[in-house]
Amino acid sequence: MSEQSDAAKKALKVLSPQRRKFVEAFCLCLNGAKAARTAGYSEKTARVQGSQLLTILNIKIAIKAVLDIAGMDPEEIAARWDRIARVDLSDFYTKVEYEEKTKVLRPVLERIAELEYEVDFEERVAKRQTLDEDDAERHYYSQQRRRNDIIRCQVELEMNPAATYQAEGPPVKKYRMSLDLVKAEELGVLDLIKSISEGRNGTGITLRDPDAALDNLAKWRGMTTKLDITSLGQSIAPAPAVLGLFTLEEKKAMLARLRLAQQEGGADV
Repeated sequence: MSEQSDAAKKALKVLSPQRRKFVEAFCLCLNGAKAARTAGYSEKTARVQGSQLLTILNIKIAIKAVLDIAGMDPEEIAARWDRIARVDLSDFYTKVEYEEKTKVLRPVLERIAELEYEVDFEERVAKRQTLDEDDAERHYYSQQRRRNDIIRCQVELEMNPAATYQAEGPPVKKYRMSLDLVKAEELGVLDLIKSISEGRNGTGITLRDPDAALDNLAKWRGMTTKLDITSLGQSIAPAPAVLGLFTLEEKKAMLARLRLAQQEGGADV
């Protein structure tokens, strides 16, 4: 363990404070662009900066040293890679039912009958009401509009006895998929979301790329990118003998000590 700590300390000492911060951020999120932003690089160039930083030998050595202390063995890497690769959009969306209005073609003769009924109905109502000057004026123009519509329909019917018009039909039940972050939280997959954005069609999400960060991480750990995750219970790769003895809590504590050492400028881990 002390040898790994010494290696981490030496690897970090040769880096600038900003690059140390990048290494720490990358080991926590496994995303070059996000780590670059966390380290203070420009938002516009974070993706390019992240990719370039990950090609620098000293940074690659530092990342490997940090991960060695954290105790992320090949089985853990394979499990995380498999989890991202197997994520399903149904974990983030819920099927929602809604009604959509429809249109149907009806004979113009029926429209004439509807308008005549409306004219008669509104006249009867107006006679029983006490209308002020403004109400009376609105009533007059509304009735006049209906009578004009009747005339237009009558003319159309004279020109084409089979004339039709579009009327509202019965609503139809349909379904859409609605983003459900509460459901995703309950399923424990919120961390697999790379970004959330608002667009013309509502809120959308982008999931983490299963072939990006963890693929690079696997290479640093000396693993092939074609991990056998269906090996019928067989071990993918042997875990380091020493690191396999630590619990998850102990590994987290080691990583916390490493972060403290980085803040102190490379003190003993």
